[in-house]
Amino acid sequence: MINLGHAIMFHHFYDNKKHIYQQGAINENDLLNILDYYNEKYKIIDAREWLEKALKNKLDKEDVCLTFDDGLKCQYDISNKILKELWGGYNTLTVFYFIYSSIFTKNFSKLEIYRYFRNLVYKDIDDFYNEFFNLLVEDEVIGNNIKNIIYTFNPKEYLKGYDFYTDNDRLFRYLRDNIIVDKYDYFMNKIMTKYNFNIEDCKSKIWISKEEVKDLYNNGNIIGLHSHTHPINITALNKEEQYKDYFTNKSILENIINDKIICMSHPCGIYNNDTLEVLKDLGIKIGFRSNMTLKGNSNYEFLREDHINIFNELRR
Repeated sequence: MINLGHAIMFHHFYDNKKHIYQQGAINENDLLNILDYYNEKYKIIDAREWLEKALKNKLDKEDVCLTFDDGLKCQYDISNKILKELWGGYNTLTVFYFIYSSIFTKNFSKLEIYRYFRNLVYKDIDDFYNEFFNLLVEDEVIGNNIKNIIYTFNPKEYLKGYDFYTDNDRLFRYLRDNIIVDKYDYFMNKIMTKYNFNIEDCKSKIWISKEEVKDLYNNGNIIGLHSHTHPINITALNKEEQYKDYFTNKSILENIINDKIICMSHPCGIYNNDTLEVLKDLGIKIGFRSNMTLKGNSNYEFLREDHINIFNELRR
């Protein structure tokens, strides 16, 4: 791989009707403005054209494709419609959808559930953070350790490649991803129980269905892997465990679309050499990072610009 061609990475959208505003989400007008703005500097092209050029190592530095992570219902309802009907007359513009497959099972990753909860229940995300941090500090087992971490934590040194995170964002992610990894579900369930939040009631509001995945595929979009369980840090799994996770992801999605899958994006942008070897063993040809920082030089490490960075640049 050469450092040519990249992608825009999208996640959440809102319309203040069916889909609530969430931290970092954009609406349809924001999407249109982002695409118009970015297309002035680069050339947004069809995902299938981008993929073909990438496989032949013929991408130009201006070539940009669009990618959507996590199989979110708001993407299907909002951005999918915009791309088919409104933006620049591209009635056939296709994009990449990277989907983690546990959402189609009973034992699904709850990351998006937790995100939905804190954006639905709290008027300000910092209100959630304050309650969450206090809950950890008051815990009899880990409370003192959490106090020390909060006191010494330097947000400027964590997640440097993601400028849009606030100090509280960084502290929350540091604690979640490094300190309370095995107890995160416990603490979140404790908070949600306090607010009588029902997980099952919101599943269909958050993720797309198998039928909608088929519809995206039948309209020419490219379906790709995003792991099965969407671990926060997949490198905490050994190679055999990573293989099982991606193999399950690949099997479920290929069964839905009845076609081979050769593309993926790394959950949370995290991977190691074991991950790259697993992807090669599974016949994956192209993979995407989650930022514009060049880490390696393989076809599994194409760069992506987060839509929120473009949005903030556009607002400035």
